[in-house]
Amino acid sequence: GGGEAVVETEAAGVDVGDDDEGGCVQEIVDCLLDAKGGAGSTLSVQVAINSSVIQLAKADFPLVVTSLFSFLERRKCSDVHQLWLLRLLCQVLETRRSDGDAQASVCTVNSAMAQSLTQHLVREVAALAQDDQRQQAITDVLVELVPMHPDVVLSGVLNMLDSCGGASNGGAPSAPPALVSILTEIAYTTPHALEGRIHEVMGRYLPLLQSCKAPEVKLLLFRAWCSLCVALVNCASREPGDPILSTESTFSQVFGMAALELRRKKAASGGGANAQSTTSRLVGGGGLNSSRASTEESEEKRRVSQALSTAFAILMSSWQSSKDMHVRVGAMETLGHLCLVIPKDLFLTNADALLELLVNLLSRQSSATPGMPPVRLMRGLCLLLQACIDADPEILLLENALQTLTSTMFAWTVSNGPLQHLQGSAGTEAVQSQAEVLRCFEVLSETFRKQVLGFLMQRVRGNRDDRLGALVVLRHLIGSSGWRPRPLAVVEGIQHLKGDVAELIVALAAADFFAIAGDPGQPQETAQGGASASASSTSAAMAPEDMPRPEHVHALLHFLISQTALTPAEGEQSSYVAKLVAKSQPTDLPSCEEVRGRAGLVLGHLAGSLKPAVRTTLWPMLL
Repeated sequence: GGGEAVVETEAAGVDVGDDDEGGCVQEIVDCLLDAKGGAGSTLSVQVAINSSVIQLAKADFPLVVTSLFSFLERRKCSDVHQLWLLRLLCQVLETRRSDGDAQASVCTVNSAMAQSLTQHLVREVAALAQDDQRQQAITDVLVELVPMHPDVVLSGVLNMLDSCGGASNGGAPSAPPALVSILTEIAYTTPHALEGRIHEVMGRYLPLLQSCKAPEVKLLLFRAWCSLCVALVNCASREPGDPILSTESTFSQVFGMAALELRRKKAASGGGANAQSTTSRLVGGGGLNSSRASTEESEEKRRVSQALSTAFAILMSSWQSSKDMHVRVGAMETLGHLCLVIPKDLFLTNADALLELLVNLLSRQSSATPGMPPVRLMRGLCLLLQACIDADPEILLLENALQTLTSTMFAWTVSNGPLQHLQGSAGTEAVQSQAEVLRCFEVLSETFRKQVLGFLMQRVRGNRDDRLGALVVLRHLIGSSGWRPRPLAVVEGIQHLKGDVAELIVALAAADFFAIAGDPGQPQETAQGGASASASSTSAAMAPEDMPRPEHVHALLHFLISQTALTPAEGEQSSYVAKLVAKSQPTDLPSCEEVRGRAGLVLGHLAGSLKPAVRTTLWPMLL
């Protein structure tokens, strides 16, 4: 406790704004950094040192960064001491974005310091072993340094790649994996730092992609190419500070829509002003000489397109030869990204073959490995489906591809059941994978509404596992914005369900699937000719023959109300009837308490609903 008090008192008692005390501040910083390597330093003392140094950095940012760099450059520190200093340096750099734009303008270093720091760190990281924790720490520092001096950091990493990647004695080109990881993180976190230089990074990656043999290096390069595809779309469609993040839950759809929108704009402009404007952002802006700028834009565009097409061809020709399932899955995710950014004619040339390969890989994964498929595989599938539908939806109707895809994805949804109870990284991976499976259903349903609805309605009539799986998919699709099947078909199709239907009723009500044709409670046209503010656009646009029948809506709601008062005797009677009708005794029915509790929860949601169709139908039944 005494050590922390001394540290905090020293840092707080110095007025760093007084020039006469500059030497004192430097001495205190040096003492604090030196203390981080003390043999008797406890965790609480380390935290106190970090807090003190960060407070000093907010007052004199360049001094603290220079001091940390000086300690790292001495090479007298132990490995553990270096690791702690690197992590502290990353925290110091993070302070520039912790207090907004005002703090960012103060917390900066000059170009000379950034260049020296970058050169030192890239030399260090290139020489470290792959399992050294300092690799990740250096990566974090450089990623934080990029917003201040993007060209300095990129040039430092690319120059080191060139120095390390030269093939000696006729050998294959190589590169330290840590350098590739640094560029990948930069592309994902600060994509606009690559504006005008994406083709330079691609130029370094292509020889590595062609020559790499080790599975771990292949996986690293696959992720690197995915990051460049995302950076390319971000630079052309998003403003700095608002990138599409691969960690977002809806990344597959957001990225896919943005990439396809760029492709459509390019095709519509036919190389005109819009295309030049988009390309200029990739090059880094136009110059004074418009002719020269246009030439540079065309050259950049050509290089990027050529590199993407080459990478796509390499993956298409080589990924099948790998027996490693992780490599095949990683290649499929990368191909999914590339499908959205390569020229459309190139994709159409390879679409049939690529879809066939993917369907085979999905079938093999489903039969060979229990549990949910890898997230990367399902993300690649989601991106490929969007590319196919945009280019030619008929591709998915060949060779029963659509039926195979829906059956395989549905089997994963059914066999794994609820995943929220899973813990740890495996549980997170499974939940994310299931979310990607549902997004694939959503992508398919936007174009193939009739086929997807027919498939799900057929599964609703199956065993209880199939029913639950179909209800999970239906609930997700009904809540999405792009799929609106006939409410009549859905509401009528689930009439025979009992305890399993409760969760779906909320989704149906929220989507205005309980709007009844001719119901007096429905919003009517006002005297001025305008519709009521609470009228649903979905209901207004719905043809009478597509609207659910009143008896079906009332039957569902009446069933739900009755379940809230279900008694054990009634539960036993319904089970007895089920035993007489069923061929075998059901063992998976929920208990009376579970049914009653679930129905009450759903009814509470509906009773407070503001949806006119629910309010005007449900409240009279309750009264």
